[in-house]
Amino acid sequence: MYGQVTYVKRSEYADRKAMMTKHANLISRSAPPSSKLHVLPEGGCEPAALLGCIRLVRWLAQPEAVGPRPLTLIVDCGTGTTAIGLALGMHLAGLQWRVRGVMLAGPLSYYHEQQTMLTSAFAAKYMSGTEVFGKMLPLDWVERPRPRRFGKVFREDVIACQQAAQEHGILVDPIYSLAAWEAATQALQVQQSRNFRVVMLHTGGALGLQGVAQRYPDWF
Repeated sequence: MYGQVTYVKRSEYADRKAMMTKHANLISRSAPPSSKLHVLPEGGCEPAALLGCIRLVRWLAQPEAVGPRPLTLIVDCGTGTTAIGLALGMHLAGLQWRVRGVMLAGPLSYYHEQQTMLTSAFAAKYMSGTEVFGKMLPLDWVERPRPRRFGKVFREDVIACQQAAQEHGILVDPIYSLAAWEAATQALQVQQSRNFRVVMLHTGGALGLQGVAQRYPDWF
């Protein structure tokens, strides 16, 4: 595969829709007439992305993974695509699982809109088109333990990341995966039942951690 990476300024990135349209137009004008152009939305927020999440659920349900017994799966959410896809996979597989999506990039209304838009588009593209999932999905949207505007980082967040690495050998970042880590820890503290299982889906974030280190070098 061959490609070209173009970096954009923060001011241009602030209006994502205009930025994506601008670069798509530039590429389409310079590409051969027979070329196909596809714009991948931010966060992979499109119906095709849900297929991978559905496959992940099927794999996780296997005995050699976490198994089919009831559990709560916690994931940090930007666009919410991963949480929606996982919940859709659980619903289609008939599993007694629930997803807890930790909201990071918008209010509850934003994630409800994302849920409606993605499931409707998925049904239209891959199913009969008449399915209405709505509130049928086993999905709960929750605030992170310490809510803040997206991208805001506190000194205590970096300390928590360091503790997770030192005590458990797990690398999390303060913007995304730390929110899921704290939500999972909080869930286990509240529910002490032996039958209650919590699984945190680690979404990465190492590059975000490096970016924070560049912004706040004295914290590291």
